[in-house]
Amino acid sequence: MTHSGKFVISLDFELFWGMRDHLTLESCGKNILGVREALPRMIEAFEAHQVKGTFATVGFLFVADKNELIAFCSNDKPQYARENLSP
Repeated sequence: MTHSGKFVISLDFELFWGMRDHLTLESCGKNILGVREALPRMIEAFEAHQVKGTFATVGFLFVADKNELIAFCSNDKPQYARENLSP
């Protein structure tokens, strides 16, 4: 019996979301802006090597302003054990 494996690349397009409790925008802003150059190059490399990838994007990136964000938010909020991690 032959087994074949899968190599999966999943990229989270969250920019600062997962770093905000460790870094400041000032300290990593250059990296965040670098995504604009890196992402198209990564997609080109994936295509050139026939690599399949998935992207996850935080929905907050698609709202026009705070009022629209609030309209889309659920009233059910997670309860964080460490309140400083709650966005």
